[in-house]
Amino acid sequence: MTTTHEKNLIASVLNGANPLNVTGINHRSFYDQRDGDIWQAMVQLAGQRVTPDQASITSQLGKQADPEHLATLVDKTINPANTEYHAKKVAEAHSRRQLVDIAYRIQAGADSDRPYNDVIEEARKLLDEAVTVRQTTRTLAEIYPTLVENIRSGVQTGYSTPWADLDRFIVGFQPGRLYTLAARPGVGKTIAAQDIATHMSKRHNKRVYFSTLEMSDEELGLRFLSSASGIDSKKLQTGRLTPEQWAKIDREGERGFIDLKIDICSTPSQTIETIRSGARDTARKGDLGMIIVDYLQLMEGAKGKQDRNRAEVVSEFSRGLKNMAQEFHIPVLALSQLNRSAADQKPTLANLRESGSIEQDSDVVMLLHDVPESHDSEVNLIVAKARNGSLGTVELVKYGYYSSLREPHTQHPYTQHWYD
Repeated sequence: MTTTHEKNLIASVLNGANPLNVTGINHRSFYDQRDGDIWQAMVQLAGQRVTPDQASITSQLGKQADPEHLATLVDKTINPANTEYHAKKVAEAHSRRQLVDIAYRIQAGADSDRPYNDVIEEARKLLDEAVTVRQTTRTLAEIYPTLVENIRSGVQTGYSTPWADLDRFIVGFQPGRLYTLAARPGVGKTIAAQDIATHMSKRHNKRVYFSTLEMSDEELGLRFLSSASGIDSKKLQTGRLTPEQWAKIDREGERGFIDLKIDICSTPSQTIETIRSGARDTARKGDLGMIIVDYLQLMEGAKGKQDRNRAEVVSEFSRGLKNMAQEFHIPVLALSQLNRSAADQKPTLANLRESGSIEQDSDVVMLLHDVPESHDSEVNLIVAKARNGSLGTVELVKYGYYSSLREPHTQHPYTQHWYD
């Protein structure tokens, strides 16, 4: 039974199915290496717009061809409509074989003298990688049909930001990319991150994993409530509210605040691995759309590497977050400090504190800057780096008391419901 679905999958292609439409499968997914070689040959042929049949496959395989084995597959009559079913079974069988291998590796770790938490984290990582069916490589021929179909249908990839002017520069938040938002202390980078998290949840119905190393989950939650209700966060802290304000809090809670898909982690001493572990937990709930880390310079380095300087540690974080964006296939937003030098001057990439590889690893770098002599209400969001985008400046208005940034041409945030 192990290879039955593998042979049926190949036979379905020989009976007219398009292998380029099959996802989650590559030649490594097959138990029988001969079938894996045949599958790879069929994908290559389809990419060249050649119909996979006995003659073309034999020619494509060359010396690897096994004519007798291929002939048995050609003789099978399989309904192409069942292609997806057989592909799913092949993928599941592949994952089961991986699980057997992982079980031995977990047992070896449990029998070792390694720290218990390290063994558990490695086991979770191995299991997550095994149960997630993913195709490690795709040829341009395999990618082409999806690209063309998206272009024809006008499908937009990624997610919009809270600010339309920013979307024009960076084309929204794209899966697999690392975004860095940097600012000097007190300018409003956490406020911007809150707006982005809320927008991702309310507009795109996606879950956000928000790692905060600067404040507690309750403190950050208070900021979200202030932004949602339009009530000064200082008043919320004192509890001295009018009956109307209490009614507003009750109303906002009932009308969506508690339904925000934002998971907040404020555990001290967070590392790349603890953030990855927490993001996996959130992903299991479904619809993980973004990871936010506030902020890079407060993260802890890997154990056993305490002799490195801070720039090296921050570089480790940026590389780890970039890998995480690709691993989860979602955008990752990392907040970062700018140094205080020339505080009134327009910041540049050179002002990234302990930058290490932040600029190199980031697909987009945005610098938030208070506009001089604007009474702390006007801020510029400078797009200083934009891979596949363009550079420019977005003008925003900061409502610090209510933890929100808005474009100046939009309504004041509390003349309309925040959840609209």
